[in-house]
Amino acid sequence: MISESKRAQIIDALKANPNASAVARQYGVSHPTVRGMAKAAKIDLGRSGPKKVTPEKRARIIKALEVNPNASAVAREIGGISYAATARLAKKANIALAQQGRPRGQRRDLERVTDRQSATTIGTSQSPQMSEASGFAQAFRPQDSQL
Repeated sequence: MISESKRAQIIDALKANPNASAVARQYGVSHPTVRGMAKAAKIDLGRSGPKKVTPEKRARIIKALEVNPNASAVAREIGGISYAATARLAKKANIALAQQGRPRGQRRDLERVTDRQSATTIGTSQSPQMSEASGFAQAFRPQDSQL
């Protein structure tokens, strides 16, 4: 339980600086306790949660996306905004983004299989052990008629 004098000090501190986290640290109480006191005293602590993008910054991002439809590059160029937020703004503005990375549905393990097959092909021409190993694997591979 917090004494009335400490409660009054916390409320005075919130009126001077409406930062619940700072006041909580200063007085050694929890953040939710301070937020509750602020709510009861009808002190506005401001917006909590993620920051909104200002209209000016939104306009800069959209203009940059129209020139370069790469959300990652635009986010780095403008700063203070993530790739995901930039991509959401592009979607809202109906700007098609440039394809980045691997297309959806393409599996990485298929690339590894292709790499192994090319390594096996290279290895068979150079190494007799490799050709024996691949002959062994082919001997035990199920035939089409067995599938």
